[in-house]
Amino acid sequence: MGLFDDLTKTITKSGAAVIDKAKEVTEIASQTAAMEKEKIALEKLYNDLGKKMFENYKEELVSRFPEEVDKIEESLRRIAEAKENINDKKGNRICPACGKEIPKGSSFCTACGRRVTKSTSAFCPSCGKEVSKNTAFCPSCGTAIPKVDTAKEENGDNPYGEA
Repeated sequence: MGLFDDLTKTITKSGAAVIDKAKEVTEIASQTAAMEKEKIALEKLYNDLGKKMFENYKEELVSRFPEEVDKIEESLRRIAEAKENINDKKGNRICPACGKEIPKGSSFCTACGRRVTKSTSAFCPSCGKEVSKNTAFCPSCGTAIPKVDTAKEENGDNPYGEA
């Protein structure tokens, strides 16, 4: 019987070692997953902070990082152009109050109810903030502001496509 007792002890020890190793591997996998989740959260925080720094301290950043600021502004301009082209193709525009898409000829926003007729101001196509018509870039988000056709405006045509 000694042989069977020794075999049972050996199998038991081996089984315990396998269980311990499985627990260790599971713990490592759990910690690795938690670490990766934290890395993703940290990356988002860095991105959010960078965006806030750009929006709030752009003038200071231009002197220290001119190439990066130029690249960001160019990217924002291309995004604004693409949004404008998409909305033109769809026959829509962006409500300056809530940022929702609305039909170009609307006098009121279908989402928030704001009157969207001709005014002395322009609106950022990205964030919807009201800006001066002479503004080239939105002071809130940095998006390029499309130029208003003043000839149409002076003739009574609404350059924004409103009624």
